[in-house]
Amino acid sequence: LPDDILMEIDGQRLSNKSIFSNIVDSYKIGDTVRLKIFRNQSEMEMDFTFGSRHGEPSGTVVHSATPAKKKLPVGSLGGSWIPMYYTPDMKDINQIITSFGFSQLDDDGLFLNGGGGKINVGKGLFLGGMGVGYSLERKTQVDISGDKMTRRMRYGLGFGGVTIEQRLPLSRKLVTSVGAMLGWGRNTLEVSQTDGDYNWGTFSDQFASSRNNYIHLSRSFIMLHPKAEIFYRLNSWLGIRSEVGYALSYSYHSGWNVDDSGEIYEVKNSPNTSFNGLTVSVGPWFGF
Repeated sequence: LPDDILMEIDGQRLSNKSIFSNIVDSYKIGDTVRLKIFRNQSEMEMDFTFGSRHGEPSGTVVHSATPAKKKLPVGSLGGSWIPMYYTPDMKDINQIITSFGFSQLDDDGLFLNGGGGKINVGKGLFLGGMGVGYSLERKTQVDISGDKMTRRMRYGLGFGGVTIEQRLPLSRKLVTSVGAMLGWGRNTLEVSQTDGDYNWGTFSDQFASSRNNYIHLSRSFIMLHPKAEIFYRLNSWLGIRSEVGYALSYSYHSGWNVDDSGEIYEVKNSPNTSFNGLTVSVGPWFGF
């Protein structure tokens, strides 16, 4: 029909006019071949019998064309910045930082930033990696025995690891996927205190009086992060990615630890703080 595009003759791809002419010249009148054509935005296949160039085209088609099964694209590789809204339980964190005199963190959720990428290893299966994190610094003035002291706090959390997912195409532009990340995570809290008056000759006295000191708390986890994603392809190199998941954590030690110049000490009576929480992410995706 008019506007049909010939793609293959008996499995031989027609990439230019010269190849087309050579293939056609290798057949004679009466030979039957299998054609693959592009018609009305889809691939179709039909049996075709060669006739005379001057004969009527009617009767040359042995049977009507049947649409070939569409193969929707799932993409090959990509990566991007990953913004993530995360809702861990902040009760234990807020309890300890308020005891140091700082205002509590938002217990409705935290906004994490990070990045990741993945590559197609075959049959719509993608392997990759990702990592996200959050950090916050605050300082406040405290009164100790009538002296004004500056107390600083740095809080951070993050997780990352190896990802695996199976993509399922819905259309040429819309693709869904289900998968998970397996990796690690960490919660850290650092608190320092100083009066700003450092003296070489009185360092030991200042340390003993708790005027200038520092503490570093941490709790580590093994992470499993099952998730579902939707990709909407804008063009060949840019898309929109949205994801919802749930972070599951398991700590291989009870309670919190103190890191003192590389030496790790257990904090007695500290809680087994959970790192579990819902995650939601929407952002750009470079590649497909």
